[in-house]
This record gives sequence, C-alpha cells and structure tokens, in this order.
Amino acid sequence: MHLLITIFISTLIVILMPIKWFGLKSYMYSFPMIIFCVGVISKKVDTQLSRDASSLGFLIPVIGYTAWKNAVIRLDSQYLAFQIGPQQQLTILEGGMDGVLVLLLGTSVATFMWKSKKMGGLFLCTLGCAALCKFLLKNAVLQIWHGDPSMASSLVLYSELLRSVPILLAIALCYKAAKYTRWLLIVGGITCGWMVCPPLASQLQKIPVADAHPEGPTGTLGVGISTSAANPLSENFAQELNAQGTRLLPSLQWWCNTKNRARWQNDGRAAAGISPPGKMTIAELWPHLPQIFQRGITYLAIVGKTEETASIPLKKHLQTPAVRFYLDPPPLTSVFGVLDGGELQWSKPLPEEPEACAVWVTKETNIQELFTNAQRYATSGQPCAHKLFLIFGTPEEDLSSWRSPIKCTKNPIKNPRGK
Repeated sequence: MHLLITIFISTLIVILMPIKWFGLKSYMYSFPMIIFCVGVISKKVDTQLSRDASSLGFLIPVIGYTAWKNAVIRLDSQYLAFQIGPQQQLTILEGGMDGVLVLLLGTSVATFMWKSKKMGGLFLCTLGCAALCKFLLKNAVLQIWHGDPSMASSLVLYSELLRSVPILLAIALCYKAAKYTRWLLIVGGITCGWMVCPPLASQLQKIPVADAHPEGPTGTLGVGISTSAANPLSENFAQELNAQGTRLLPSLQWWCNTKNRARWQNDGRAAAGISPPGKMTIAELWPHLPQIFQRGITYLAIVGKTEETASIPLKKHLQTPAVRFYLDPPPLTSVFGVLDGGELQWSKPLPEEPEACAVWVTKETNIQELFTNAQRYATSGQPCAHKLFLIFGTPEEDLSSWRSPIKCTKNPIKNPRGK
C-alpha cells in the first residue's frame, strides 16, 4: 500500500504539471512503471541500503529524458543561423530544461516517501539548482538579445558552476555514512551534477566565430557571427561569400522594388558577414556592393574587434562584435538619419522604441564611423537594436525615398510615398 501511495502522489505531480512533452511523453508514462518496478525489487530486501539504492533507480526517467534533451540540443546546434548563432544556441539550451524540473520534483517526492532521506535531500538540492539554472538561463537569453551580452556570459558561467553543488552535497553526506551508502551518494552526486543544466560551456565553445580584419573597426563588447567573415579587399571575396551559403543571382534584382516588406521582421533573409578595415570608406566599399546585392543578401553584418574582455564561456563570441543592418527599403514610419563625417544626425528625436531606424551613409564615411554609431544605437538594449536599416548614398530632400546603390536594368517598382 505504501508503494502504491508513493506512485500515485509522485505520478500525479508529474502529470498535472503544465509541460509540453512533445515527442518525449514516453518518459512521463514510464515514470510510474519505473517507480513500481524499482519499489517491488527494493521490497525483497527491505533495508535502508536497499531503499537508498532503489532511490537511484527512481532517477531512470530523469536520466533518459535529460540524455534525449541533450541529444536534441546537439542536433539543433548544427542548424544555427550564423548571424545569430550564440543567441540562438542559448535559446535552445534554455528550452532544453523543460520537463527536467517536473521529473526531478516527482522523483524527489517519491524518494522522501520511500524513506531515503539522504538521497531525497540530494535530489531536492538538484531540483533547486536546476530551477535556479533555468532562471539564470532565461535571463541570459533576455540579456544577450535585449540587454548586456557580458552579463549574459556571467549568468551562463553561474549556471555552469551550479553543477558543483549536488556533488559537494553528496560528499558532505558521505560523512558518517555506511561504506556502500557512500558509493551510492557519490554516484548520485555526479549524476545529479550532470542533470542540473544542459552542456552549456561545451556547446557554446563548439560554435565557430568570425575573425575581424587586423585593422578592423574597434568598439565595445558585442555578439559576433558564427562563421568566417568575407574580406572585401580579398581576391577571394566572392568565394568567401559562397562559403557563407549564398550564390550570385543577378537576374533577381530585388533592389528594383523600393517597397518595404510588410513582414520584414519575420521573413527569411539571405545574410552575409564581412570584415573590412576600419579606415575603409563607403566609396571604397561601393565597387564590392554588387557582389552582395546580386546574391539577394538583405541582412549584412560587419565584424569588428574590441580591447575589452568578457568572462567565459561567451568570451570568444563577444571579443569580435558585429553590427547588423537590413539592406532593403525600410518602413515609411522609420526614424531616418544621415551619417556624414562621423556624426549621425536624426531627422527627429529618437523615441525609446521606434518601429525601425534607417541610416543614410555617405561615400565619405568610413567603416569605423559606421561601426561606432551602429554600436551606439543598435546593439542589445539600444533603441534601434534588431531594426536598423542601412541606405548607401547621399539622400535627397525626402529621407524616406530609398535608392539602391546598384543600377536597376528592369522597370522599377516604386513605393507610393505618403500613402
């Protein structure tokens, strides 16, 4: 009867929790069966040692679920969008903890009801560490997307350090414990340390990072891109863009359409990352723009460097910051500005949350000036973050009148301004 009550209460907790199991519901269904089978075996030799040993058996669904989640994380990590690789990886890692907390809670309740206090305390400690890890990772995702990336790196480091807590507790519980119980606690501590959080540091270290040009623009810490950047001054510039997954599509001529995309924030885009020298002017970059535009690229990242240092495990991703721009026509409701001579002048005061920002950049402007201003207004936490458009050339009276730097050889589609 005691075993049945243990199964009922612990299973009820697992089932009633509002968790989306998706294709891993088998671990929820197998939870009561594992508790029943391990409990029956333990009853054959009803001693404290058998109860402690059977408590480790209660972890089987959690171990299986965690292993599958980690495998899914590694699989998803192979398909990261290079322009947002670290951000996307952190989001995947944070989502990888769904379900682990619920199974750990059910296991902790079952273990305490099974009168294995030391193992129950160890599992409850693991549950607390995993919940804290989930909280830290969720905030790290928010920080890397909308706040301070260096803070995100610190939060990830704290999450990784939480693994040591169950291990240290298991060592402390070994004091005055029986010989075989000590081995059970050590095995349990190592297993719990593994389950506290996904493989954060190892997965983030596997992501490649772009190198800036030796004389590239310098700035503050920021998130880079996870692929090799193309050098506009290189003879192999076209091949380097090819390596990023784009190909020349000269007949596409998307720049002939001056209408803004209605779903510009959600539609898929061809993207590229370049690493020009900081002293390079837009006039010097101009001859290389056809290689970019004729590939259908409408999202461009410029990679720079910084002398500031960040903490591990995001250190290498923050040492080569990138600024990102949309290249297609911006919404008419954007706040427009002109970057000339290193100074960015906005057409009106910049609100805290503009729909979008669009900057005209003249031929005299160099990459360092563009990089500095982009970091000032469009990095995480800034008003133009994730919504900065770049327009090449000197504007006419109407700043919202978008022009392509590439000649259109077919009938252009113009946007009815003012409508």
